[in-house]
Amino acid sequence: MRVPVSELSLPILEAVMAKNTGRGIDFSQGNGFDQKTSEYMLIRYMNSTFFLNGDGSVTDDWHRIAYDHIQSYQSDIEIFG
Repeated sequence: MRVPVSELSLPILEAVMAKNTGRGIDFSQGNGFDQKTSEYMLIRYMNSTFFLNGDGSVTDDWHRIAYDHIQSYQSDIEIFG
């Protein structure tokens, strides 16, 4: 299935998949043309800290699943503030 994504929709879709299936989105499939995998979307649109609380903890198991899945790609953007 193809779903258009953005910075707002991809973290929500990842959260839904983690909560409902116990694992995140499978990014191993490409678009059938120039992209062998869909992992480029993680680098472009995802930040694992989206699933953390302000103090760095996680609330639920599915938060931890989503956080670990995105963190495994090590492409988070450093936010200074």
